[in-house]
Amino acid sequence: MNNLNLIAKIYFFAFSAIVLTNTIHADDIPNIGSPSGQYLSPYEENRWGDSIVRELRKRVALVTDPEINDYISSLGNRLTNTISTRTKYRFFVISSNEINAFAAPGGVIAINTGLIKNAGTEAELASVIAHEIGHVEQKHIARRIASQEKSSLPQMAALIAGILVATQNPEAGSAIINGSTAAGIQNQLSFSRDNEREADRVGINILSKAGFDPDAMVSFFEILQNKSRIMGQPIEYLSTHPLTSDRIADAKNLGRSLKKETSHKFINDNIRFQLSKNKIIANEIKNSNQAAALFNSGKNDFSSKYGLAVSYNKIGKYKEAEKIFKYLIRSDAERVPYINGLSDSFLGQEKLSASITVLKDGLKIFPDDLALKFSYAIKLFRCNDPQTAHKLLKDLPSEQRKKPFLLKLLAKTAAESKKMVTAEGYMAEYYFESGHYNTAIDHYSRILKNLKPSDKDSGIKKAAIEARLLEIKNYLKKRS
Repeated sequence: MNNLNLIAKIYFFAFSAIVLTNTIHADDIPNIGSPSGQYLSPYEENRWGDSIVRELRKRVALVTDPEINDYISSLGNRLTNTISTRTKYRFFVISSNEINAFAAPGGVIAINTGLIKNAGTEAELASVIAHEIGHVEQKHIARRIASQEKSSLPQMAALIAGILVATQNPEAGSAIINGSTAAGIQNQLSFSRDNEREADRVGINILSKAGFDPDAMVSFFEILQNKSRIMGQPIEYLSTHPLTSDRIADAKNLGRSLKKETSHKFINDNIRFQLSKNKIIANEIKNSNQAAALFNSGKNDFSSKYGLAVSYNKIGKYKEAEKIFKYLIRSDAERVPYINGLSDSFLGQEKLSASITVLKDGLKIFPDDLALKFSYAIKLFRCNDPQTAHKLLKDLPSEQRKKPFLLKLLAKTAAESKKMVTAEGYMAEYYFESGHYNTAIDHYSRILKNLKPSDKDSGIKKAAIEARLLEIKNYLKKRS
């Protein structure tokens, strides 16, 4: 079989063979080869999810834009809030033009930017996320993991790396897969169609409960089929999520049934979806002609104007962007993307005070918005106020502070505030959360080496760092 076809077919199922743990405690690694349980426990699944997240960060180009990530997470949370689950879901966006998405153990769901750009409505995008939630909730992946013979960790790690790298570089990905055990996954493909139809049924019910049109899943199927016909070959998503006439018929029938039973009005579109989609597109713009062709050709809606303004910021036309963002705030609403965009326009023109003021005023309206806080911290840092920036970031919830882009900024603000040990610690955690474990060990070892007995609380710091080093080393020992 052609290597690239193999990549496409095993992409979704690759995670069924994962034998990584996602805890750093050596005794907590689940024994997948054990016959004592059919499925992974929720605790084990969530721990695996942590490890898979770090592999994702290490292997693929994830979108780090807080606005886009917050939107996808809020959309995912809106869907998962309709179900009773013990899974900790986490949603990610992969920077790839391939139209694809996948779910992994521990509620890890990743959506490619290519899929977001090709969705026509928020409901269609939600249908893909709901479908992936269906796979997780029905334990399709966990059951495959539990049914695997206990395999070589390096082999499984190589397989995962190959699948993830293949989303960015197919040739490199196939080279890695050739050195791993992919054949066992191929033998399980016969289960995929039943799993897909089951995930559709669960997903469509979730869609309806969340207030989305349940017909959106079928309408997205039609988009994908049309795209395949135009391209003359199956798109990536249809290779990893087989689409049959029976599957489409089932989805249509269930959608009609739910619409008859439901009295509430379904939502088909949302401006936040359009803004996020247009920001993804705008970030790929290279020049003014491209921007005008995409966003300024006879269009007068707010999301198109926003896309044009983001494009202008990207290519350095800050004054033009400023005018559009001011118009949007005046004519539409004080939305977070407009506030952040206007602040960026001011920053590009070296109007530092105005850039800061816009964000301060925005945080009065949206005090808990992560994207605004991150933007505010960056501007404070640029305005030579690292102490205030550091305090702002340090006060974020611990789960937010584990995000690598925040850890890196925390390290920078600590270093500028002359807190070198603290900065080194944040960089160590940045590398750990990014899957670069040995580099994290190097950073912690350097802190130990540079600690002086005369430093304040040096004994407490030394004990804490030694304990953390032991945790990471035990984790790596169990993976080898």
